[in-house]
Amino acid sequence: MNYDVNIITEYVFLVIAILILTAMIYTKPRRTRIYHIDCAGMVMSVLQIVLSITIIGITREPEEFDSILFNIICALFMFNYLIILNLIFNYVLLLSPELKIKFRYIMITELIYDLGYCIYMGYGILAGKMYAYDGTSIILTDYFYSYLIFGILDSLYSWSTWIIGRRNMSRIVKIGVAILSPLDTILLMLQWYVRETCVFSSATYVFPFVIFYILFHSNPYNEIAGCQNEYSFETRFLDAIYLHKKYTIIYVKMTQFRVDGEIDFYNQRKYALSTKSRQIEHVSIKMHNYIISDKEFIVFIKSGEKDKVQGYVEQVYNILAEGLPYKNSVLHTDFKMLVMENTPYVNNMHMLKVFYDYMIKKMHNNYENEKYVCKDKDYEQFKEEYAIENMLVDIRNKMDLEDERVICYAQPIYSISTGTFRTAEALMRLKMDGRIIYPDKFIELAEHNGCIHALTCIILNKVCKEINELANTYDFDAITINCSTVEMEDENLYTELMKILNDNKVASSKIRLELTESTMSGNYEIVSENMRKLNQAGVKFYLDDFGTGYSNLERIVSFPFMTIKFDKSILYRAISDSTMNDLVDGIVSIFKKKGFVLLVEGVENEEHSKYSIDHGFDYIQGYKYAKPVQLEKLSEYFSKK
Repeated sequence: MNYDVNIITEYVFLVIAILILTAMIYTKPRRTRIYHIDCAGMVMSVLQIVLSITIIGITREPEEFDSILFNIICALFMFNYLIILNLIFNYVLLLSPELKIKFRYIMITELIYDLGYCIYMGYGILAGKMYAYDGTSIILTDYFYSYLIFGILDSLYSWSTWIIGRRNMSRIVKIGVAILSPLDTILLMLQWYVRETCVFSSATYVFPFVIFYILFHSNPYNEIAGCQNEYSFETRFLDAIYLHKKYTIIYVKMTQFRVDGEIDFYNQRKYALSTKSRQIEHVSIKMHNYIISDKEFIVFIKSGEKDKVQGYVEQVYNILAEGLPYKNSVLHTDFKMLVMENTPYVNNMHMLKVFYDYMIKKMHNNYENEKYVCKDKDYEQFKEEYAIENMLVDIRNKMDLEDERVICYAQPIYSISTGTFRTAEALMRLKMDGRIIYPDKFIELAEHNGCIHALTCIILNKVCKEINELANTYDFDAITINCSTVEMEDENLYTELMKILNDNKVASSKIRLELTESTMSGNYEIVSENMRKLNQAGVKFYLDDFGTGYSNLERIVSFPFMTIKFDKSILYRAISDSTMNDLVDGIVSIFKKKGFVLLVEGVENEEHSKYSIDHGFDYIQGYKYAKPVQLEKLSEYFSKK
């Protein structure tokens, strides 16, 4: 090599390698097991380029030549290059599960190759064949450049392993290796022919490590499953919407993994996801896979042809339902599969995620495989629920106790002993776009999104204001308000409710809280303490919906309930079933002895009314006596003082 050799390419790739290495350190890449190979490869690449530049620099200034130091640098250069070749080869090897199975045989061949490299290069260094020095100039010999020959052989070996394992590689890996291996071989051969005028061998190892990082660790692809990640899916999804393209999305959630024998659960998921994904990917080039979690992935189909899409969907379902060979057994995956065509109702990622959850809840709650193709009515129902959810969150965030979107109705409750209406149950409604939304559509959503307490506080505030309007003129005992299990487990509940009562100057005895039996299965200590403090302050408690679930009488007695509210289902069954009738008589007798006040709801006709009166109930609630009315109209039912 003469001293005029061009090494600008080495400097360029040194800067690139340092920048990528910095990105690996200071960003949050996907740190899979083989990520560490890529990271080590970048470190070795930086060292290799520095050694290459140092060797060329020494040949340019022969007057300061130190043969011992030069041999050490050459030895480091040669053996560091061997490490780089091994890292690239092993990275490719680990990209295919099939190659992993043949790992032992491949590694034996690789070790033979490494041993031959070490012997050949070691002999060249010890025998002084790497360079020629005549006292005035240093010439790097062909023996030194023979590392390029070993690089070509390693590249061809990587190519051969790719041929062996290509059937079990994801599409992106196959394309990557198919391009990189021949490209490396061509560059190494070219480097051999221009070695005395230009050095660019760093491109042959920096470039692969950079591509591996960009594809598999910085963002887009999972190297085993061949899936892109959620962010990549978002880009494709939003582009399709913006460009008005036809598409179909298949959302798959694996619910359970079954196999004979004891198998590591994480490995089951990983193996099933990667294998199924590769199988699905081969169905059509129009299908793209995206991994969401270790149990969820999405298949995006770029096609507006319904017949073809239906065929693709069936093939995906069949692939998912088919068992997989796994450690001398068969691995079965149970899954839920949603098929969604492009629709104007779902037009952003948040809506899409909420839509998945919404639809999965509607599917059967078991581990059986299930496929569901979304219909127009599903989108319409979801659109309404999504609008309700957004409104609930806005109500919670604003926390305006006068919020006009929360409407309070009330159903008067009839006292059998006095023949008058003495109490009423406050009932919550929402007003949205001029329509009234009933509790069955928003209570569960409110509890799920942490909005239920805001609604309770608003209702309590409105009830308190109405109590102040009624108190001076009308004779009544109290108004009851429903309180959820979530709220009763809040340590701040007592303070917040009492603040609303005190701000409105309403006596605590005028408010009663209705709790369901599920409340008692929550955090016992906190629920019990809240009930104790509120009861001590004068707030009485109703046990709502008694008889709808598993009723523990001992637990009921241990809490400070004043009134037991029998669900209408018990009333209806007792009228037509003598056994249930006897059971109701017994329970009523027990509760009466314990001093509870008994209320029955759902009384809609004379037969219901007569049964309730004859069997000792104290209060009756139902359409037979009064329907729910706006809170302001309660005065029509209460007697004047």
